[in-house]
Order: sequence, then structure tokens, then C-alpha cells
Amino acid sequence: MAASLADVRVRVADTLGKSPDDLEERWAAHAAAAFADAQAAVFGALLARGYTAGQVGQFDRLPELILDQATWYALTRGAALAGYDVKAWDGLDRRKELAGMPVTTGGGQVLLTPAGVAGAGGAGLAGGSFDGSKDRFSLSDAF
Repeated sequence: MAASLADVRVRVADTLGKSPDDLEERWAAHAAAAFADAQAAVFGALLARGYTAGQVGQFDRLPELILDQATWYALTRGAALAGYDVKAWDGLDRRKELAGMPVTTGGGQVLLTPAGVAGAGGAGLAGGSFDGSKDRFSLSDAF
């Protein structure tokens, strides 16, 4: 299940002891901005570690991490202006965990090769130029 903006609104409302329908418009705006920022933060942290966007998108814990991070962003931004204790929700800030948590897809860990290229089971992808010199056909034959 993917995390959604509606999930963030429900989580924020629950934390504040309100119904999602009773959230003031400013909380809805905080939730919307927080959801986009959380996606960028989680994806960015994992991409910076060397995982591909496809691998990050398949990460088993992606919905949980985005939902927690978005909730934290929304609550801390809105709480400071509403007189709430901002420190109360620090457990939802998952950015430090992202620096070293194992990335799994379908329960299996996705490992990075020593070169930093992601690959399942450590079988990273090779880089280099494409050598088509031994091909039977080439693009230039078609034109």
C-alpha cells in the first residue's frame, strides 16, 4: 500500500485528536506540503546512497517512511505556530535512519556493490560504452 496525502491528513488529525474533516485549512496545507517534502527526502536519501529510483520505489518500507516523515513535517510546521510541543513528535523524523537502514524489496535485501551501483544480491550493473562492432546488423544498415 502506498502512502497518500489522505493518509497524512488522517494521521495528523488523529495525533491532534480531531477528525480529518475537522482539520483547519492550514493543517491541510501543511499536510500537502509535508507529503511532497517527505517523498523528496526519503527518495533523496536513498538515491544518494546509490539505489536506483526503481529500487527505491519498490522498497518494502517506503510507505511507512513517507507517512512518518510527512506526518512529522506537517506537525512540526503547524505545531510551532499553534503552541504545541514540537519535540513530542520527534520519533516520526526518520531521516537519520535512512542513512543506514537496509533496503529490502519483497523481503530480500538489495545490496550495493563496492562500486556503489545497486544490484540484487551484490550483482551490480556494469558500466561502460556499448560495443556493437561484432553485431550482424547495425543502425546504419537500416538507412
